[in-house]
Amino acid sequence: MADRQRALLLGAIALGALALRLSHQWRWALWGSDSGEYLFLTAALVGDGTLLQDGYLGWGRAYSWFQGMQILAASAALLCGTPLPNTLFWLIPAAGALAVPALFLAGRRFVSSDAVLVGCGCYAVAFPVVYANSHAMPGGLADPLGLLLVYAFVGLLTAPRRWAPPFGVLLLGLLLVHHFTLLLAIAGCTGMLALETAAGSRRRAPYFALATAAALTTLYWVGYAAGFRTSILDDTGLPLGALLGAPLVVLGAVRLIAPHLPLPAIPAPRRPARLFLGAFLASLLIIGYGVVYDVPGTSIPVGPEAVPFLLPPLGWLALAAAPGLVLAQRGGWLLYGWALPIMGLAAVGGLTGSHLLIAYRHAPYLLAPLALMAGAGFVALLRMQACPRRPRFAAGFAAILLCGVLTAYPPAAVMGGFQEGTTNAELGCVLWTGQVEPGALIVSDHRLSSLTFGIAERNASWENGAEAITAPEVVREVGTPAAGTQPVGYVLLSDEVRAGVALLQWEAAQPLSAEAAAKFDSATY
Repeated sequence: MADRQRALLLGAIALGALALRLSHQWRWALWGSDSGEYLFLTAALVGDGTLLQDGYLGWGRAYSWFQGMQILAASAALLCGTPLPNTLFWLIPAAGALAVPALFLAGRRFVSSDAVLVGCGCYAVAFPVVYANSHAMPGGLADPLGLLLVYAFVGLLTAPRRWAPPFGVLLLGLLLVHHFTLLLAIAGCTGMLALETAAGSRRRAPYFALATAAALTTLYWVGYAAGFRTSILDDTGLPLGALLGAPLVVLGAVRLIAPHLPLPAIPAPRRPARLFLGAFLASLLIIGYGVVYDVPGTSIPVGPEAVPFLLPPLGWLALAAAPGLVLAQRGGWLLYGWALPIMGLAAVGGLTGSHLLIAYRHAPYLLAPLALMAGAGFVALLRMQACPRRPRFAAGFAAILLCGVLTAYPPAAVMGGFQEGTTNAELGCVLWTGQVEPGALIVSDHRLSSLTFGIAERNASWENGAEAITAPEVVREVGTPAAGTQPVGYVLLSDEVRAGVALLQWEAAQPLSAEAAAKFDSATY
């Protein structure tokens, strides 16, 4: 494929990713269960330039300490004179779509240009990526930054003086935007460094770069972001000293052990199609595990209705199941070095039931290297076919991606009952709560609590109001995330909330029981 054709195809994929991420704007009044809090913090910046931190009464105790997204949206609104909500809710998902060209840049460090294009197509339509990053959230903006950080680090492995400055700039950007993306990006860089060392590299500059990254992250997380330290780091159950020393211990272990790690030569399979088919069938067994035992690390079941939405990504993920084809690429081992640490952290989260390392939250980050592996697998498979058969293989793969487009936004029933979209009727109710007496506590589920707090500027309950909503009897007082126990002023319900009361992100949103719903028909309400 000529370079001009690749550029046109990449542009088409990027535009398709942009349209897909913004398509929900025409269906819902608002999209995103935490949109209210992000709007509240951004409005404070636009109003008087205040970074709300100490004394913040919202649910996300870490949100106020990582406001890179809010700074960008507020700056754009002030410079362009556009309405703040529109700027936030359109600009951030659009900026997140830059992850596709960012993946292309990073991917060319590992695999061929044709394989990268295929991987970009897979990544652009993968529903774990689209669904997670299609609303105004820090993770969506951090997605392209994380991919560019990987791109810069691979360059730093061979040309430290040239790539250290962009690596540092991207690191500072991620520090301000999103802690979880930064964690997984640095983990991937550490894995790549380990395998680069195992391959014989003895450069010290990459170790210095990651040690500096660990030091800056520590200073920001522990020395500056007080709310993040107390609400997130303390929740790990580990001594703060152990958390601070862990990155340096890991880097020291890599320096000592990695040179002795063997990197075996794995031949490319002669018949990869059979291997891909076996991987696809094995993935169906994994789905069966989720149906029987819930999503690892949560109590959220995977119902049979989820299968049609999982088949498209599983279809192309099966193409990543041939290590020999991946290792035949120029950066095959580095690609595994990127993916394996993320996979390891997801496994730790799933096995321990950690609420900080929730396994499914790793999926969008893991799909980036896996998409590149799948691209390498598909290109190799295509080249093994006779010329007359290649158009049919390409058409079949395009059909898989088209199915990915059609299933990029699973309904709430598939997503554990969680609903990201807010209807016009719900938004009208939220606006009405802004007219009630100041200081009144509005009890609702997580999504409507966020909107009540951010748009109506009234104190909300989030998951603390679970008992007031789900109990069969009337509950007159509930706790709040930061404002203590308060009397229930109003309860905000909608048909969507009745269908699934979204509270904790690791528990399924259960329908409101008939007994609990009956109390709202009483004279008390």
